[in-house]
Amino acid sequence: MFIVVDIGGTKTRVARSSDLESIDEPLIIETSHSYEQGVSTIAETVKRLCGNERVEGISVGITGTISSDHKIPLTTPHLPAWRGRPFARELEVALSTNVWLINDTAQVEIGRAHV
Repeated sequence: MFIVVDIGGTKTRVARSSDLESIDEPLIIETSHSYEQGVSTIAETVKRLCGNERVEGISVGITGTISSDHKIPLTTPHLPAWRGRPFARELEVALSTNVWLINDTAQVEIGRAHV
């Protein structure tokens, strides 16, 4: 199973895909402007969505510039407390899987290219 996360300024969407061809209906949660609470809430939402199924990887879209290793949001206009923080690494530890950050617009375009 794979997870796709879209972090917006007010809402975060978390969805799963079993085949990388389609995604299930997303869970929509409030976006926390607190970095620590944001990591915790997203991790708990992924766990709730997946149950005991193994997560192969997680793609997280967020507005702004992302570090070249796809682990740190460098600029986040709507979430200033998240700037420069090791978000993907902390989520990897919490969920024991690989996590990649990508600019949210790029994530949408990649999805469209596969439709």
